[in-house]
Amino acid sequence: MSAQETAEKPTTTRKRPGTKEKAAEQAKQVKDAQNSEDAFKDPSLEEQIEALVPYTGAKIWIIGRGPEEGGEEGKDDGWEKFTQSKLGFIELQQFFALCSRALLKAVKEGGDNAVSEIGGMFGGGGDFRAMSRQLQQQDFNDAQNFMSMAFALISYVPDFLTDCYALWLRVPEAAQWWFKKQVALPYDPDNDQYGLKKEDGKEMIARFLDQNYEEIRDFFVKDVPEMVNRVKELETQRKAKEIERGSDSPRSRSQST
Repeated sequence: MSAQETAEKPTTTRKRPGTKEKAAEQAKQVKDAQNSEDAFKDPSLEEQIEALVPYTGAKIWIIGRGPEEGGEEGKDDGWEKFTQSKLGFIELQQFFALCSRALLKAVKEGGDNAVSEIGGMFGGGGDFRAMSRQLQQQDFNDAQNFMSMAFALISYVPDFLTDCYALWLRVPEAAQWWFKKQVALPYDPDNDQYGLKKEDGKEMIARFLDQNYEEIRDFFVKDVPEMVNRVKELETQRKAKEIERGSDSPRSRSQST
């Protein structure tokens, strides 16, 4: 090979990373690590993670104008504390009775519209088996599902939700009037109103569901559809009797002749 050929052949050299390249690579790794950490600081992600944590433990709630807002314990314009924890057998029966009374009152006051709405709310109507199958596919461990039921009943029974809160927090009978009045207020410190915060109200529902899930599911899956179906049957029987009485009246007989 001639010297000229050797000179014309291109030479390739492997470039070794220098200080600048190493520094840039290290900076990128640090930035990637920071971005990964920041992902866990994303409020929306934190809320999703927090939502997955069951509220099974007891919690003390401060109702009213709290001490940090200048309120005094035991005063009408102050605050009281109540503990929310898993309900006992008798307390759960009281809650189920509360739901049953609210359902029956809604049917009594709302008539056919209430029967239809409640039937749809608990499985889209139909017979007991159909409603049960539909309910078994629902997840009652969800505040949103309970709120749907609560607001449907509130339209007929305004005190339903405040009665539930009082029961879940074991509010003594002597303090229930003050408690229900207080939680019904908006939380608006600028206007000297210290009612229940929206997020606190939702957490109370979620905590109640998490603490008593199995018992609540049995009630809504088995008892409520049967109750609603029974109410429909009774309404049908009542209307049939009214028609029968109307046809047997003297006026009806004279018109038929």
